Amino acid sequence: MDNQSGTPNGVSDDEIDLMELIANLWDGKWWIAAVTAIFTAAGAGYALLSPNTVTATFHLEMVPARMEANYESLNRVRVQRYIRPLQESDTDSARGRIQMDTEPLFEINGRRLLSIAVDELRSGTPILEAKRNQLMNSGVGSGHAVQESDLLKFSYSVNVAQSSENDRDGFRIEWTDQSRDSAVSFLDELLKTLNSYTQSAVTELFDRRVETENRRLADRLEDINFEIDLTISTYKMEIERRVGFLREQAAIARELGIERNTIEAQTFAAPNGVLTSINTDSPFYLRGYKAIEEEISLISSREDPFQHADGIIELLTEREHVSGNRVPQRARAAFAETPAADETFTAFRQDVNRLEVSSNDRGGLITALALVLGLMVGMFTVLLRTGLRNYRNRRAIAEDPRQ
Repeated sequence: MDNQSGTPNGVSDDEIDLMELIANLWDGKWWIAAVTAIFTAAGAGYALLSPNTVTATFHLEMVPARMEANYESLNRVRVQRYIRPLQESDTDSARGRIQMDTEPLFEINGRRLLSIAVDELRSGTPILEAKRNQLMNSGVGSGHAVQESDLLKFSYSVNVAQSSENDRDGFRIEWTDQSRDSAVSFLDELLKTLNSYTQSAVTELFDRRVETENRRLADRLEDINFEIDLTISTYKMEIERRVGFLREQAAIARELGIERNTIEAQTFAAPNGVLTSINTDSPFYLRGYKAIEEEISLISSREDPFQHADGIIELLTEREHVSGNRVPQRARAAFAETPAADETFTAFRQDVNRLEVSSNDRGGLITALALVLGLMVGMFTVLLRTGLRNYRNRRAIAEDPRQ
């Protein structure tokens, strides 16, 4: 007869007999081994059938400083930024010449080239074209086997970011590829494509800048001609007003019989001499009609207003300067001599050997995890089967105590 707990040896139902547990596991060792083997084989098969990938990283850096020297002739072409009107405080040497500040018309350096290249890269177009070219060259893309959606998905997976927070002039390109050879092949196509796109962008930006400068010069020339016409018109109106005034004063002087200049003067005795006070507020006709009519004659005989209009000399000088400006032509000639205008153009370092590749192969890890999982499932299955068998035996004994 069983003891008070109803179980042999006084072990309660909610207690675990460690030795019995080990014995049960040992009895089901072949089952555990079989389940573990099945799981391990499945994990190894999955690892073998899964494509192995690599993570490729390439650091996009500026061209060496010695290559920037190829753009010095272009960078020296400077353009007028603004014209400062002459001031009364200007020295005599400054008068008669145009005062201006200048800046490079179009400056090219390593930092700007890299910035343009990164902008083109982030647009995704060079990545798409490079991947398409790689697949076509390898024969995979023949017959439209590769869907455009797959290319777009790949382009979105390429990450472009700064190399580090402290390095704002370096950028990192990172993507996942099938193998190192595939990554090298793609990088080679990408660098060539990106360099071509950057060269086109630089040329387009330069052409726009030159056209902008040509437009600015044309607009300024138009403004100067308008200012000249306005100055001459103003001068003519002032002359007409002056002649009209002088004729009125000459008529008054004739009527009063004042032929020559008459100026009121007062003489005062002083300890050291004699002081004469001249009244400068006297009516203009007191100068006499002879002098007034002579001034009318001189003013009326002026034929060239360019010699007498105020500010006209400065405007004419500026017009000659603007109309004779050859900065855009010089810039085009200098640009044609730079690498940006031929096949030697390089926007960044293009050494494919600097590619960093790390393997994403996790076959060993997957197999080990499958082995552990199989072992756990096998042990759990054995314990579950043993527990069910014992439970059924206890039920049978409870129902038929004679057993």
